Amino acid sequence: MAKKNVIQFPVDQREQASTVQQSADGNTQTQGKDNNRCILEFSHAEARQFFLKAESYCNFDLPPYIVFDKLLAGIDKKLSGKELRSFTKNGTKPRDYHDLNHTILNNKDGKYAWRPLQLTHPALYVSLVHKITDETHWATIRNRFSHFSQNPRIECISYPVESLTPQHDNAEQILHWWPAGGQSDSPVHAGSDARATGRPASDHCL
Repeated sequence: MAKKNVIQFPVDQREQASTVQQSADGNTQTQGKDNNRCILEFSHAEARQFFLKAESYCNFDLPPYIVFDKLLAGIDKKLSGKELRSFTKNGTKPRDYHDLNHTILNNKDGKYAWRPLQLTHPALYVSLVHKITDETHWATIRNRFSHFSQNPRIECISYPVESLTPQHDNAEQILHWWPAGGQSDSPVHAGSDARATGRPASDHCL
């Protein structure tokens, strides 16, 4: 069975972003593009560095004494230039196991609102980051998003962003997509990450 821990989270990320979004006089602040940098603007090396940040690995609140920076850095060094399968025994594969990830039960209101969250096994996560940020693979990803953005009525508003302010990346990302998500009542049937908009393609990252 997968391991489960129960943690009362101090602040929900949406609540944190909502607090950040309000100015001292109670008016909503406008988040400009200068506050963040789109992941699709990154080089493959910059993208790898971004994804290997602890904040990218785990984007929900945990007690401050739980940190992943050294763990991710150590695995990154260990897997550098190697395939994950070279560390397995007897030809086993991650898919042969059902309990590799770590499940955490998040209580939202102190009562009955429980939600299971999963931390991906760090070795699997780092291996995936290495794959997608390979120079050739990353160029393919960026080219595909550039192709998608040629449709002027589809906009992805959920791609990761890096904060250029003192705010955490996740809070800045919420402030990035929150206003954009309310600009249309007709979601495009391409998943929850795309909505029909009237914006020209030039408003996209690429």
